[in-house]
Amino acid sequence: VVDAVAAAKGLLVVDPVREADARSPRIVRDVLELRQARAARAVTRGPKHHFFGYYNKSNWDKTNRLLLAQRTPWMDQLLTPEAKATIGYFDTQDRDRFHAVGETGAWNFQMGSQLQWLDGAAGRQLIYNDRTGDRGARYPGFGAVIVDVDSGARRQLPMPVYVVAPSSAWALSVNDRRLYVTHETIGYSEPGQPFELPLAPADDGIWRMDIATGGAQLLVSYAQLKAFHHKASMDKAIHWVSHIEVNPASSRILFLHRWTERVKDETCFLHRLIT
Repeated sequence: VVDAVAAAKGLLVVDPVREADARSPRIVRDVLELRQARAARAVTRGPKHHFFGYYNKSNWDKTNRLLLAQRTPWMDQLLTPEAKATIGYFDTQDRDRFHAVGETGAWNFQMGSQLQWLDGAAGRQLIYNDRTGDRGARYPGFGAVIVDVDSGARRQLPMPVYVVAPSSAWALSVNDRRLYVTHETIGYSEPGQPFELPLAPADDGIWRMDIATGGAQLLVSYAQLKAFHHKASMDKAIHWVSHIEVNPASSRILFLHRWTERVKDETCFLHRLIT
């Protein structure tokens, strides 16, 4: 069986179907199934570049047919507020054709636009972050967009998302301006930078936003995190959170609480995992 699997991976020169013992039809069947399942192909095509986002999300939809992607004309651009990425998906049952559904200016190369499927919602809906004209929003100029890929219906949410609960009933949001200051590769650039930010404010932190209504509540503030099992190294440090996750039951979250006095030196970052 090991030889048959290796052959299916292309590691052996012999034809496993021809060489397999005729008294072992199961091996032949397994080899043929592996050949079919492991057949590789390139889904994307140039000249433009395609990528998805962070490793903690899947770009497959729940029907195992569509693959989310962001498309850009370059792969090494210094990102400014004017830099745009096309949002869309590949249909693996339609010659891997790319379907564009929108465009965003709220993205980065490491995490994309937090593009993800709303697997717990009806039909096939996706969500991604975008820049908006709402300067009165909690995080001015940023929000999220939901698109139904079957009907084309779209609506806007008043806050950007970091992660959506598996139930798709709510999402967690943080201040991407704070992320840009503390860890530039996972934030969004804005006009007027750099910004001076409070080190551990009581009115900002991790927000829970209702996907249906856009209503939001502050789950935990940076001031509360600083006070929780306080350490002296936190006193003069700027605080932020990252790697936020929601459990499969959509009932609990975990995240990294991070702090430092030197944002330009990652070796000076301190952090702890909280749930």
